Amino acid sequence: MKNLVKISLVLAAVALTLSGCNCFKKMGKKQDEVTYSCTPKVLTLNNGVVSADITVNFPAAYFNKKATLRLTPVIVFEGGEVAGTPKYVQGEKVNDNYTVISADNGGTYTQHVEFPYDDRMEQSELRVLIESKCNGASEYVMFNAATGKPVTKEEAAVLANPKSAEAMALRAQCGVFIAEGVNTMQKDFNFGDAAATAANNYKRTTNQVDKADILYKINSSVVNQKALKENEQIAEFEKTAVANKENDRIAQSLYVNGYASPDGPEKFNDKLASARSETGRKAVEKILAEYGFNIDAAGYGEDWEGFKEMVEKSNIQDKDLILQVLSMYDSSAERENQIKNMSSVYGELKEDVLPKLRRAQLVNNMEITGKSDAEMLALVNSGKLDELNNEELLHVATLIEDNAVKAKVLEYAAKKYDDSRATHGNVSRVFFAAFSDGCAGRGIVLPFAGLRLKKRGENLE
Repeated sequence: MKNLVKISLVLAAVALTLSGCNCFKKMGKKQDEVTYSCTPKVLTLNNGVVSADITVNFPAAYFNKKATLRLTPVIVFEGGEVAGTPKYVQGEKVNDNYTVISADNGGTYTQHVEFPYDDRMEQSELRVLIESKCNGASEYVMFNAATGKPVTKEEAAVLANPKSAEAMALRAQCGVFIAEGVNTMQKDFNFGDAAATAANNYKRTTNQVDKADILYKINSSVVNQKALKENEQIAEFEKTAVANKENDRIAQSLYVNGYASPDGPEKFNDKLASARSETGRKAVEKILAEYGFNIDAAGYGEDWEGFKEMVEKSNIQDKDLILQVLSMYDSSAERENQIKNMSSVYGELKEDVLPKLRRAQLVNNMEITGKSDAEMLALVNSGKLDELNNEELLHVATLIEDNAVKAKVLEYAAKKYDDSRATHGNVSRVFFAAFSDGCAGRGIVLPFAGLRLKKRGENLE
């Protein structure tokens, strides 16, 4: 029996891998239409850190609605590599919280990446590795960016040993070239540490997700209209969606995901989940009828992920045993049988957990675009610093070449937000540049020096 379970798990993994490939098949054919750019074009060492801003643009009619991509920045050099934080993007029908890329219109994202410096990086390249999976798949599949095709079985076997020289060479070959080299000039100056600029957390684009649930009775896809009107989640969902419609900086995608609780026949539950997605969509469309929203709907069958999450957060007796069952069995029927055999806890699950999974989940995936560099600079030039928040002030300071203006911005940030990055980190670059200008430059840094000494209880003469 154990051997049969192992074989089934292997077959399931193979099937999921193949589904990931199929998901990316059409996208792979148009891979050369995806554009990548990097700022700076030659990577630069700054205070022991190599950083860059990567921008990826996906064209219209490219992204699969059911696909999720994992894009990992990697600095590749002879004998090694350093991977940065991956960026995840998803299609419109993926039930996750990543940046959504429109199938019809495409989309763009910018990612700030940082790597600890290694001397071998002087001769290096920055590349982006692309991996894909479809809804339902558990593993990502790596693709060769040059060919737009998944790695072969033989290549997958090489990648299974990730620290080997062969695996690193293959990943470098599969990745998209972004930038090269590392400018290490800063190492050669004694003032390197003093001239370093502290990082800011400004993000041009952020992602936010708003959710609300319509609950159903067991085995039913009929919306309870009275409960719907009294549902505060739905009211807030409507309020947010309507307000966003008037905001040019917010792009939102609305969809309804139907689910069934994981009890009863799986085929019946699949149909039930699809029916709930449709009745849920009609209910939402009626509520938002006057605003002209386009709402997609899809059924996702038995909500085992939701079940797992609710059990993890609960105080249910023997919850560790329930979670162990979920990890041991892939079959819905086997999972259900094993859990039902736990008579001491099943009654509690039936009462407190399962009813909350009989639902249509309303999802509003919002992509919020912040001020552009040009907009922030315009506010600085017009003296409207009060319209910039802390992270925007720190970010725009990095764009200003005039040391006097830079100092003014950072002084304002330091006083208003009492942020040590402004008073101790970012201003160090201004200090050095100002004093390099001679006596005239000293007038630029004196306000900062006074601010720092004041905090220590000293006076500046």
